[in-house]
Parts: sequence; C-alpha cells; structure tokens
Amino acid sequence: MKSSDASINSFASASYLDKVKSLQEAYPALIQLVDKIAQFDDHQSRTVKSTYSNEYDVSPGRCAVLEFKAGGVHHEDLPLASDLRHYFKTHETSVLNADACRLFILEDLEAEFIELLGDKLGVDPLVFAEQTNAWYFTDIVSVGHRQLPSLIKPQKSFTLRYHEIRKPLSEHKKELSAMTVLLVDPPMEISRAKVQGKAVAAPNYIFKAQNFKNRGELWMSEEQHSQNPLQLVKTLHASEPYHKGSMTLYPLSFRSTERLQTAGVIADEDQRDLTSPFDETIFYWKNLVTSEDIESVQAQSVNSATHLLKFVAYHWTNALELVSHTLAQSEYFSDDNPATRPRHMNTNEWRREFFKVVNANDKINYFRRKMINFEGNVELNLERLGTALDGDVQTGQLPRAILDAQKDFKAIASRLRPLRERANTLSTVANDIASVRAAFQAIEDSASGLSLSILATVIFPFTLVASMLSMPDPYKPSGSQFWIFFAVSIPLTAVIILFLVVNQNREHWHDRVVKAVHLITQRKDNRTRRKDPVKSTSMA
Repeated sequence: MKSSDASINSFASASYLDKVKSLQEAYPALIQLVDKIAQFDDHQSRTVKSTYSNEYDVSPGRCAVLEFKAGGVHHEDLPLASDLRHYFKTHETSVLNADACRLFILEDLEAEFIELLGDKLGVDPLVFAEQTNAWYFTDIVSVGHRQLPSLIKPQKSFTLRYHEIRKPLSEHKKELSAMTVLLVDPPMEISRAKVQGKAVAAPNYIFKAQNFKNRGELWMSEEQHSQNPLQLVKTLHASEPYHKGSMTLYPLSFRSTERLQTAGVIADEDQRDLTSPFDETIFYWKNLVTSEDIESVQAQSVNSATHLLKFVAYHWTNALELVSHTLAQSEYFSDDNPATRPRHMNTNEWRREFFKVVNANDKINYFRRKMINFEGNVELNLERLGTALDGDVQTGQLPRAILDAQKDFKAIASRLRPLRERANTLSTVANDIASVRAAFQAIEDSASGLSLSILATVIFPFTLVASMLSMPDPYKPSGSQFWIFFAVSIPLTAVIILFLVVNQNREHWHDRVVKAVHLITQRKDNRTRRKDPVKSTSMA
C-alpha cells in the first residue's frame, strides 16, 4: 500500500473533531473552533458548567430532534450527549434513510454534541466555526470566515447573525435607547431551571473577565492568557428581554375555526420562553404547524428553518425599532443645546454644559460605529441567504423558507441604511455644536482681553501726565499748578476713549452718518418742494 493511501485511510478512520484539527491550516476559520474545543476543560468552561449544574441543574448545551410525518411532528428532547448517542444508535437506519425527514436543534457548542452531529449528519465544520465568534476586529488571532458568494448554497447550509436586546433593571431601566440596552448572543433566559420538578425563575449571570485599558491590551490578550490564564468572575445580572422576546410568529384570526383553535393553544401555553430560538422552534412545529408546512419540509428539508429565520428577522426588526427611537430622541440635541452661550450662564456652568456636549458626541460616535456593524451583519446575512441588497430574488427556484428570509432581510437592510445615514448626520451636528461653542468661548475670552486693554489705555494718560508733571515742584499735589494734571489728563482720556469706541464700532457709526446725511438731504428736498410746488412737479 502506498504511503498516500495509508494517510487517506488514516484520515477517513479519524474522529470528526480530529479531521477538523488536521484541516485548520487549510481552512484558517477552523482555528477558532479548534481552540474552543481544546479549551472545553479550562477554567472558563468549568466555571460555566458548574454554574449551570449548581444553579439550574442542567448542562449548558442541549439537543432535540423533530421528526416530520404525515400525521404531525414528533418531538424528542436529548439534553445530554449520551442521549444523542443513544438516539443515533437506536435510529441509525431510519436517520440515514432518504425518506426520513428530521430536524436536529442544538443549543451551545459542546464538543461531544459537535462530534456526534458532525459525524452522523456530515455537518460542514465551517458552520460550527461561524457560531463561535462574531469577529468584530477585537483580536488578531480569530479568523473570520466569509465564503465566496459563488460557493454559497443556502439550500444546504447557512448561518445568520443577530443579537437579543435586553433592558437593564438598574438606574437606566426608565431609559430606552440603543446606548442603554445590552446586546447579547441569545438565549440568556434559563427557563429550564427546576425545583422539585417545577420550573422556576432562575437568576442570570454574566461571566466577567479582566478589563482591558486599551485595544493593544485586548489584541495581546491571547498571548497574555497563555502565560496567565484568564479568570472568570460570576456576576449576578438583572435585565429583561426587549418586548419580552420575540412575539409569536403566527397570523391571528378569530374568524377561522382552525386559526381560533390555534390562538387558544397560544393563549394557554405557560411554559414558553420567547427569548429562546430552541424552545420557540419546537413550540411552533409542535403546536402551530399545518399540513402544508409539513409537506413543504418533506419536499425540501431546508423549509424546516422557516420559523427560525422569521425569529431571527423579528429580532432585527426590534433592533431597528430601537435604533429609530434613539435617533428620534437624539435629533432634538441641536435644539436643546444651541451653539451659543446663554447670557445668564457663567463660565463654570458653560464649561460643564460644553463637557456634556463632548460626552454626548462620544456616545453618538459609538452609536454610529454600532450602526456600521449592524449594516455589515445584515449584508452578511443576505449574502449567506444567496442574495444581496440590490440582487434579484430567484422566485420559484429556491425553497419557501429561503425566499421568505430574503424578502424579510432585504426590507430590514433597506430600512437600516437611511437610519445609518441619519446617525452619521447626527454625529456631524454634535461635532459642529462642540466646535461652535468652543469658538464662542474663544470670542468671549478675546473680548475679556480687549476690556483689559481698554482699561490699560484709559489709565495710560494719567500715568503719562503724572510722570511728566512730577518733575517740577509746582505740579506736585501740594503745588500751585496741580490742577493742570486733571485739566490735561481727563480731556486726553476722553479723546482716547472716544477714538477706541468709534474705531471698535466704525461700521455702526458709518451707517449712522450715512443715514443722517440722507435724512438731511431728504429734508432739504422737502423744503424745496413746499417753496416751489410747480417747479417741483415739472421736475418730477
């Protein structure tokens, strides 16, 4: 046997994750996935796992499977990797059957789940890699994966980006803007926590690490952590999902018997988690599905993602609503902060107001950068769905789920672009206000300097005359000619002040002189007309 044949057989017999590791040099985007898998037993992973186990009595990840049959959709929970392994062992023949139609749902990336799903279903490892990091240029180690549009086949696999919006239950709970909310990768609610078999409200935690002083420290964090492992601190967090999560994506109608029954199911369902795409996808296919939906999934399996795609699009709709609200409130900024200094405001108060403007400008710039990220993510979603903002929709050539998603995200992208332009304009307005206010302060400072100069000029004649008259004795304060000091100084000072005032307002005095000459000329003409009206008429 040739050495090449031996290496091929060795590769074919390797586990799924070993194959992924051996391909990371050829596909750099897999490096991030391999690093995550390799660190599944590090301090961070152990902290997260112990918290889920102690606080919630569940594991971080879970899996479920939906089987689409003519009579309905069968659902089975697989909370542990051992449950998934047993499922594949029991249903191995039917899973690989061409007529079988199943949807496997995975929450969180645990190594054992990745190994089983990747090996048994042949999942492209780049799909898992795209779930590990958003790659917002925050480090130099992570490598983003952006496939060429010509190689994208959304009927086979795709990954969409979105965030869950949460409102902090803190001092900002009454504020609602894109700069006071928290964007997290969903889900964050833990509705699976149980006490004596009953679901209870579980606390939320954020696992915080050390803060970085600048971007350089952040970029070098990978090297630092290899020498000094990063320690996570479990911090209690209080927030609630925006609009309580995603609304039920099912049209309401009380006229149809079928729709009325479905609405009753929705109203009576108490165990739902509107923030979890995992739970909501299962609820939709178990309770809201129609026979036409099942037939569409059996015809084209990608249609099983119909609800999930609408769930993601609805979260983007929430984000657009929040951005629009923030812009509407911020556009009153120029009215509330005029580019002048009110006369009733002293210098210290004006300085505080000026710093407020500068701080607001920093927030607006942060908001503008966030909008750029939003637009990039929406465009990437469209690209992964097989189209672009200006691209044509391939009507009739794509599955219904993909066509609906293209339509939704095209609408989202078209709404997002003018909002980003408004954010850019708002940033320019804030910069202009700060610059003009600084200019006004400089003008007032120069005016203060001018006042001091005028005062020195007024005092100068007295100093000059006093120095001149201090030489002979008759001009001393006790001398007989001391009155000459005032007789000379006061008129001289008056002349200088008059010159400064006229020179400072020469345009004003010029206009007044012109108006006065015009008025005198007009009066002379009027007197001439009264004296000789016949001559005036003939002249006219």
